[in-house]
Amino acid sequence: MIVTVSSKGQVVIPAEIRRKFGLRKGKRLAVFVEDEKIVLKPVEDLLRRGRGLLPKKGMALKVLLEERRKEERSEEVCL
Repeated sequence: MIVTVSSKGQVVIPAEIRRKFGLRKGKRLAVFVEDEKIVLKPVEDLLRRGRGLLPKKGMALKVLLEERRKEERSEEVCL
């Protein structure tokens, strides 16, 4: 496929390729050069990908403190 670069340096990614890679408005792409080629690679948003891994808002600190208390108790048993 051949695309044209606009005066602003923009290119249109053909619909077939956008569908294949799930590219929608706002999706971020990494752009880099590899062996004389321009490469575009979809970037996963780490914050969005990590949603749901921690307990509800405000609970992360409580969970961390409880884990530390457990560690302290196990250290006391070893002494």
